[in-house]
Amino acid sequence: MLVLGTSAVAAEVEGVPLTRLYQLEEIGCTAQGLQLLHDSYGRVAVAQQGEVFVLNDATWQRTWWGYVPGLNFRRIVADPGGETYYGVFGSWGVFRKSPNGEIEPVSLVPADAPAWVRQCDFCDILCTPRGIFFWGQNGVVYLDRVSGRYSYRSVEGLSWLFPFQGKFAVSTFGGGVFGLDVADGALTRVEIGIGEFPPVFASAGDGVSGLLLATGSRQLLALRAGRLEFVKYGDTDLFPGPVVALTALVEGGFAAAVAGHGVLLLDREGGVRRVFDATDFRDVSALSSAEPGVLWAVTARGVLKILHRQPFTAFGREQGIQVSWPQIVQWRGRTVVSSGGRVYEADPTGGVGRGRFRELAGQPEYIGWGIASVGDSLLLGNGNGVYEVDPMGECALVFPGINVARLVALDADTCLVVATDAIAAIRRMDGAWVECAPRHQGLGFPYVAHAGNGTAWIELGSDRVARIALVDGELQEQLFEKKPDGDDRGWVHISVVGSTVVFCSAGRAPRYIDDRTLQEAADPALRSLVERSPFRPQRIARDEAGNLWVSHDRGLFLARWEAGRYEPAVDLLRGLNEAMPLVHCPAGGGVWASTGNRLYRLASEPPAVLPLPARPSLVALRDPRSGAALGRGYANARDLGAFRYGENSLQLDFFASSYALVRPFAYEYRLGASPWRRANAGSSVILADLHEGAYTIETRLVDPLGPVGPVAAFRLAVEAPWYRSWAAYFAYPIVAAFLIYLATRYVAHRHRVRLAVLEQQVDVRTAELRTAMDCLREEATTSATLAERNRLAGEIHDSLEQGLAGLSLQLETTTRLPGCAGPVKAALAAAIDMVLYCRDELRHAVRGLHSPVLQTEPLEAALRRIVGQLAPLAGLATVEVEGTPRRIDPATEHHLLRIAQEALGNAVKHAEATRIEVVLHYAKDRILLAIADDGRGFDPSAVVPRAGCHLGLPSFRERAAKIGGTVEVDSAPGRGTTVRVAVPCAEARISQ
Repeated sequence: MLVLGTSAVAAEVEGVPLTRLYQLEEIGCTAQGLQLLHDSYGRVAVAQQGEVFVLNDATWQRTWWGYVPGLNFRRIVADPGGETYYGVFGSWGVFRKSPNGEIEPVSLVPADAPAWVRQCDFCDILCTPRGIFFWGQNGVVYLDRVSGRYSYRSVEGLSWLFPFQGKFAVSTFGGGVFGLDVADGALTRVEIGIGEFPPVFASAGDGVSGLLLATGSRQLLALRAGRLEFVKYGDTDLFPGPVVALTALVEGGFAAAVAGHGVLLLDREGGVRRVFDATDFRDVSALSSAEPGVLWAVTARGVLKILHRQPFTAFGREQGIQVSWPQIVQWRGRTVVSSGGRVYEADPTGGVGRGRFRELAGQPEYIGWGIASVGDSLLLGNGNGVYEVDPMGECALVFPGINVARLVALDADTCLVVATDAIAAIRRMDGAWVECAPRHQGLGFPYVAHAGNGTAWIELGSDRVARIALVDGELQEQLFEKKPDGDDRGWVHISVVGSTVVFCSAGRAPRYIDDRTLQEAADPALRSLVERSPFRPQRIARDEAGNLWVSHDRGLFLARWEAGRYEPAVDLLRGLNEAMPLVHCPAGGGVWASTGNRLYRLASEPPAVLPLPARPSLVALRDPRSGAALGRGYANARDLGAFRYGENSLQLDFFASSYALVRPFAYEYRLGASPWRRANAGSSVILADLHEGAYTIETRLVDPLGPVGPVAAFRLAVEAPWYRSWAAYFAYPIVAAFLIYLATRYVAHRHRVRLAVLEQQVDVRTAELRTAMDCLREEATTSATLAERNRLAGEIHDSLEQGLAGLSLQLETTTRLPGCAGPVKAALAAAIDMVLYCRDELRHAVRGLHSPVLQTEPLEAALRRIVGQLAPLAGLATVEVEGTPRRIDPATEHHLLRIAQEALGNAVKHAEATRIEVVLHYAKDRILLAIADDGRGFDPSAVVPRAGCHLGLPSFRERAAKIGGTVEVDSAPGRGTTVRVAVPCAEARISQ
């Protein structure tokens, strides 16, 4: 059996407001039980231990984090003046910006605070125009804004502090309610109108224009006519659960969260207006409101935005409807919806402020697409035929044998039955439904059916539209298969506005025809609206108040009749972002909009369009390369000042100043007169690598319908780099002249240095050349001398020595003649001695002149050859070389060789030596030559040259002196002789 309702009940059917849930993971939080607050820009923020997150349009940003030892934040409250205060155990303070733009907590506890403060857990804060209250269970601290002075009041068992009639009251556990004098902290018991009541645990309102208190016993108290009275919920003053959160709404009234039940909206006196009891509303732990129509709630899953003042509400599964291409009719004062194969009716037992549906009792197992309200009967259609639901709620099959797709009421007794393969008309006669006209063949599936003036207009898909009318007991059909311009592409949408039928399709001008005559319809008001519409209309519906609801491919807007024409109110339904919704205006049932899976209830008399408070507010300036704050960010400033060239890349973070839409705004900007460009970083505009100069940047908000709100303009300048400043341009010639001067001095200095180096090199090379020339000259002289001596030695050897040899031989022959007497022989012997002496002297001279062995061999080889030429000494004389042999001056080699020859000759001829040692030693700084024998020896000091002997020691010294050396002769009779010659390396002119 159906439970009948009234039209009053139908008018109260409301769905849930639009919501947007920001889950904990999306915010970045890690724990439940968040605190809600709003910053000075109006942005919503949440706080948990050590972290504060703010919602900047569409993204959450962490504005402060830092686990400061001892700061376990129990409460964080944003003051309307822009400050954010916190309370912790034993302390309270404020968040302040540091010089680098970061936010950090600063304690406000004075040094002279009483001892009980250190033991108090400051779990709540109340900000008033005159001062700030910090309180916990142990007492209250009041900070006067003007004087900056503190007053303290210790109150044991304090449960809550709230404003009351211009003063402040404290509620205690079991101790009643007391008035608090903020000047001296005195407490006086106050009368609040109801006697004793449980301790207060939450409050909202200023205590004068409105006040709502929540107690621990599931009760609410509201201020009415200066007194506190209990709020009724239905027939009782007990709510379904404890009230866990309260907040005053900006537009007036209150919001309350009831644990396990939902969120309630109440008026100023505590009357319940709406109840949101869907799943998302049942575990709310905190509420906050800072913008008309926007309520924020903390749930177990995150932060919920509730848009409770939108001119529409939504229905879905939690309101009792499975939404799928719904159709809405009004029957006997109740709203009935056919959706997803089932039929639903408004549930009058839902209670005040709640919108619920329930399935229609007694309906067939499956209802297809057909539903119509015809007089007092509700007709339903499915594959079996047409069913009737009578006023008593009984459902019966009244027209079988047709697979119903659509039902259209033609009048109070007649209904058009449209199937894919057939079209029929039925009428109620004598309490029964009978077919009242010959059946026609179907035209295809009727996707959308519109009721006209006793006619039905059917959208058959693509470019096919049909009009069906019942005239004089006959069905008449007109099929429209082409659009006026002959283009067959696209879907044709039908709108029936009074007697005018509008054909609309994408990309083509609308067509207007009269529903009765099928001729071109004038309807100038409708034509004017379509022409002035900011969007191309697709479907138009007229409600009972005469307003037009115009759907387009981006949503829906309302057009009211004002001053003789329809005025579009585009901003009213910006939040309903559905493509071409179908509007239903059942008589007496309000206005509904639907799509394939959405159902909305529209306000029949929506409020006047209020301008959205949306406008771009600059909240921060950053360096996009490092992310560092530049220390500038003003909500109202328009001149941002000048930036150094090193800061010529800027990131401007904006906030839209409103959360009134479900979909966040986008941003567009332009520099100067350049075209508008979409911001590529959400609500941030990045200006990269700006050149020096002055700039004006304009920013605006856009949504799917276009620009929203005013344009915000900001001026800024980028300073030129130092190398392009006027001072630099002035300094360039001076610096250039100075650099040229320095360069000239440097070049001159380098030239002088190079000249000095060249002169030094020339001197060195000249000295080397002079030395080389001297060496060459000496070598040439020595070579010439040696050559001449060799030539003379050869001449002497070939002439004088041969002559003397012959003379000696002749004299010896003469002495052997028989006639040579004794005296003659004696004289000849003397002559022979003289010739031998001369011959010996000549040999010595020739030997001194000629040393060919040194021309091809080194000195050590020449010494070995001389020793080898002394046949009697074979095996008795040795030559040893010490050190590293090296070539020395030829003259030095010649004299050393001659000294060795002389010493060897003396040792052989005079000393009768049996062992001779010749040692040639190459030392680092000199050359040593030693000739030692084991002969008879002599006394060097007693040596006197005599006839027949060589010069000996004087010859050694003379030769040594010629080569810059020294001679040492060590000898004594009977112990041999050693001749040592030492020549310095510098004198020997050693060549490597």
